Amino acid sequence: MNRLVRALATLAIVCAFAPVAVRADAPSVGVTVNGIVGTYNTGGGNTSVPVVPLPLFSLRIPVKRFAVLFEGVPPIGPIGYDDGRGGTQATKMSYASAEARYSFHDGRYALGIGETLLNQMTFYSLPQSVVQSSRVVGLRVSGIIWLSSGLTDRTELSLAASPRMHAVQRTAITAGTICGLPPFGRPGPPAQCSPLVFGANDPEVASLVDAKLTREHAMGRYTLSYGVRYLNYFAHYPINGHIADHDRFIMPFVGFAAKLGH
Repeated sequence: MNRLVRALATLAIVCAFAPVAVRADAPSVGVTVNGIVGTYNTGGGNTSVPVVPLPLFSLRIPVKRFAVLFEGVPPIGPIGYDDGRGGTQATKMSYASAEARYSFHDGRYALGIGETLLNQMTFYSLPQSVVQSSRVVGLRVSGIIWLSSGLTDRTELSLAASPRMHAVQRTAITAGTICGLPPFGRPGPPAQCSPLVFGANDPEVASLVDAKLTREHAMGRYTLSYGVRYLNYFAHYPINGHIADHDRFIMPFVGFAAKLGH
C-alpha cells in the first residue's frame, strides 16, 4: 500500500508542470462499472474475494471554483464467499460519499472535504444462524490533480482518506426456537413458535484509503472514462484491538457521464 501511494505521489509531482487545457464545466450524472480484485481478512487470514461487477452512480454540481460530488453503490448482495476459516458467509453492502471540492491554480488542483458511509450485513454459516451488521461513518478528505493533453482528454489523479470512522457492530445469533403452550388442561390453538435470538453490540473504529487514476474523453455533452481504483479498509474493535475487517481491493473500471441541461 505504501509503495502504491508513493508511486501516485511521484506521478503527481512529475506531471504537476504539464500544460492543462481548461474545459467548460456543467452539472453531470454518471455511472461506472467496477471489477473487484483483492483480499479481505476478518481475523482468520487473507482470503480472495469473488470477482463481482460493482455499479457506482455519481452526481457532480459545479459552482464556480467549488464542486459538490455525490457517489454511491446501491445495496448489493448477499454475495457468498469463503470466510478464510473453512466456512462460508455472504455479505450485503452499500456505499455512499458526499464531498465539497475547491479548485485553485487555474483548475489544476483541488482539495475536498466530506463524509463516507459504509453499510454492511454479513450472514455466517455456522451451527447457529449468525448475522452481523454495521454502519460505518467518518470524515473524508481528498486531494486531486488534473492532467490533460487537450480540451477533450484529461487524466485525474485523486487520493482520499477517511482516517477515523466509527460504527457499532450488531450481532444477532439465532439458537433454535421457543414455543408457547396453551393453559394446562384446556384446549387451545397450536403452540406458537418464534426464533430464540441473542444479541451483542460491539463498537468499531475504522479507516479507509481511496486512490483513483481516471482517464476521461469528452464527446460533446458526454464523457467516457476508464481507469483503476485502490481501496484499503481497516476496522478493529477498540476494546481489545482485534481485527474486524481488513479489505484491500484493486478495481479497474469503465464509466459514462452526461451533462445536465443545455
